[in-house]
Amino acid sequence: MLDYLIQKSIQERLAVIVLTIILVVGGFYLTRDMAVDVIPDVSAPVVTVITEAPGMPPEEVEQLISYIIESSLVGSEGVRRVQSRSILGFSSVQVEFEWNVEVQHARQITTERLQGIAGQLPSQARAPFMAPVTSIMGEIMLAGFTASETSLMDIRTEVDYVVRRELLSMPGIAAVSVYGGEKQEFVIEPDPIRLEQLRIGMDTVLEAAKNSTGNISGGFTNYSGRELTIRGFGRAADIDQIGQSFVARDQNGYPILIRDIANVEAKAAPPIGAASINAQPGIILVISKEPAANTLNLTRDIENRLNELVSAMPDDVTVYTELFQQAQFIEVAIDNVLNALFISGVLVIFILFVFLVNWRATLISLVALPVSVIISVLVLWMAGMTFNTMTLGGIAIAIGVLVDDAIVFVENVFRRLRENRKLPVSEQAPFLTIISRASIQIKNPIVLANFTIVVVFLPLLFLSGLEGSILMPLGVAYVTTIIASLLVALTLTPAMSAWLLKNSTAENEKENWLPLKLKELYQPVLITCFRFRNAVLAGVAILFIFTLLLVPGIGRSFLPEFNEGALNVGMATMPGTSLEESNELGSMLESVLLEHPAVVSTARRVGRAEMDEHTMGSHGHEIEILLEQGSFNIHQIIDELRELVSVLPGMNVSFDQPITHRIDHMLTGVRTNLAVKVFGPDRTRLQSISHDIERIMHAQDNIEDILTDEQLDVAQIQILPDREMLALHGISIGRFSELVELAFRGVVVNQIYRDPAVFDLVVRYPEEYRSSPDAIRRTAIEMADGNLVRIGDLAEVRISFAPNVISRENASRMIVTQANITGGDLSGTVDYLRQLANEEIDLSGGYILSFEGQFEQERRATQTILLVSILSLILIYLALHAVFRSAGQAILILLNLPLALVGGLLVVRFGSGILSIAGLIGFI
Repeated sequence: MLDYLIQKSIQERLAVIVLTIILVVGGFYLTRDMAVDVIPDVSAPVVTVITEAPGMPPEEVEQLISYIIESSLVGSEGVRRVQSRSILGFSSVQVEFEWNVEVQHARQITTERLQGIAGQLPSQARAPFMAPVTSIMGEIMLAGFTASETSLMDIRTEVDYVVRRELLSMPGIAAVSVYGGEKQEFVIEPDPIRLEQLRIGMDTVLEAAKNSTGNISGGFTNYSGRELTIRGFGRAADIDQIGQSFVARDQNGYPILIRDIANVEAKAAPPIGAASINAQPGIILVISKEPAANTLNLTRDIENRLNELVSAMPDDVTVYTELFQQAQFIEVAIDNVLNALFISGVLVIFILFVFLVNWRATLISLVALPVSVIISVLVLWMAGMTFNTMTLGGIAIAIGVLVDDAIVFVENVFRRLRENRKLPVSEQAPFLTIISRASIQIKNPIVLANFTIVVVFLPLLFLSGLEGSILMPLGVAYVTTIIASLLVALTLTPAMSAWLLKNSTAENEKENWLPLKLKELYQPVLITCFRFRNAVLAGVAILFIFTLLLVPGIGRSFLPEFNEGALNVGMATMPGTSLEESNELGSMLESVLLEHPAVVSTARRVGRAEMDEHTMGSHGHEIEILLEQGSFNIHQIIDELRELVSVLPGMNVSFDQPITHRIDHMLTGVRTNLAVKVFGPDRTRLQSISHDIERIMHAQDNIEDILTDEQLDVAQIQILPDREMLALHGISIGRFSELVELAFRGVVVNQIYRDPAVFDLVVRYPEEYRSSPDAIRRTAIEMADGNLVRIGDLAEVRISFAPNVISRENASRMIVTQANITGGDLSGTVDYLRQLANEEIDLSGGYILSFEGQFEQERRATQTILLVSILSLILIYLALHAVFRSAGQAILILLNLPLALVGGLLVVRFGSGILSIAGLIGFI
């Protein structure tokens, strides 16, 4: 079959060349819009269920919402982990599915389970909903806005109702979260003293506020042969119209308006987060893409759209589009790989010409490179894969092999043509016959060599989970490129040889001097090795044994360290710190970071955004740092920044890089490369065990950024109703709770429309009446009989303590201690930590420790690669035996494999000292 393919390619050489040109041009055209990403899609199918329960404390959110949702989802088809975090008024349940589950199927499963618990959630909770289809790796860009004069409230309104809507309308964008600024609302703040004087209860005020704005429809009527719609326009356009709305009548029958008993104004809603850019207050947009979107193209489109939108804003508003962009890292990574490909190509051209000394033969061999790459990329495109650093890396490491097949074919054809020309004219075979014979003669070794290479890379195709998602595309790209080069060698190379080499052999009657010289130099070395073969074998054996003795000293890691040109900084203050105080500390940290000459800009987020799945409290900060490109060492910068911030009080700071941080977060749910999770029933005991873990970590020199998820009890004002007093006044616990909620948290009663914005109309007491226990005690609420009674007479008001957040995983309470292992040896450090923990920590009573992080993927990947490599060696042996019909020759060839490891192991041991999975693939 292959003989026929070669012969047919020679006979129809023009057709082969034309078809190749069509294939190359078509490949360029079809793959020009191929999705480009930083790394392959490494996000496991995740569905995040969000439930809001305004005002509900964390422990009630946990028991009444999170636990119920968790229990309904644990054990569902394909679910491997369910995590939840419960904070004040908010539940986030993250459901992680197995890697082979389609995300739409995962969402369908989640939807079905949520339907089954619809009636089990408390009435205070809003309906659970699923976050958009995206992932933490989908956060492709941060954009920001600041202004020198325009208020943050005005900018936030423009961002919420214009910018965000415009971005969400763009194809490929899944979600846009808005941090910072001041979210505007219209507030009616009744004066409790005035209400008491006029004997007006909050219910009356609430009803008046609800009816203060709104349009009505009167249907339609026929008028003079026309159908006219009847409409009533009562919607308030400003706060003055709201203030003019009727509430009740006084004792003299005069109308009491809202403005008579309340202050009505546009104010900032109570914030749950804030943002700053370069230590200046601002607004930050976190933009997430849909899984299949092209990151590079989408980023350019977003930048263009933002620049268009900011042109319609006041002149003092500045837009920032480079606070964080995955596209920047992608472009740098792809440029590096393309540069490597270019340099490789130049070197190949040089070496080919030096050894062949014939431009035609060099051209034939070189053409195999771009054609094979185009075929490989076309196959990847047809398989739905993206253009990323892994697929590019697979193509890059195949460069050396790509031209091997063509070189061997061309060199053999060249040599046979030279030999044929030396024969008498009567004995010379036809030119095309020589081409055909020479190509067929060499095909079996070429096919065997390619089969061996493909078999060796089979382990990458058997990886699963995160390691499979990252490394399998590299293997697929490499294997498809190798197969493409074999196809080119069997078809295009013979065709081009028949076309270009016919008149070139006269110039090369003599063999090239360079190979002859090399043979001359090598021959005495070879003779010496034959003469002293025992000594040579003994020396090689000693070198190999010495190398093996170095292996235990080599550390292991999953991924090689990236240099992303940016940093991700996490900072946490003490839980319970107010947003205002926490924000000031965050600005102080930003100012210190900006002092470093390598720091170009900072973008800080604190707390969380509305309707966002992240549950970071007001004590948690995340800062994206853009670094000066190319002139600094990333590890040196991190060490210097750690030194700078070490003097700042009241904060715990950790450093990472954006992409690395997101991979770590996806693996463990935290921002570092190691997470130690403690599971058990009692929060106090969990905290104690976590602090023991933290103490052990602090004793290690190669562990930094240690932080325990402080699920502490924070101060809160508690109102404990006296049931007897409530019964005496004819009011139930539920009704009392509604009145307290109305007075202090407030109730949204209507909306004010100012195209295109929609603002909530809220009724609540002024700040001074809810700022302290004494103020709350003095506040009066309306009883069933219309009388007003102070809350202090109906309930005990006190300062108490309750948890700020409660985390769970697979229906068990959990606290996490996170840290970064520096120096690279993840596996060795984790083993040592596990040993110390088992020796020093008491886990009796059903408490469990779980060590998680990149080291788990490294171990799984190593085991899979080693196991499948053994099977690959068996297949290679069988192939060699089938060709040589000799077990001895096959074994002799395989004995070269251990010797090939020596150089690599020596470089790793005396170089970085760390062997990552990428390095292990290099040995393959």
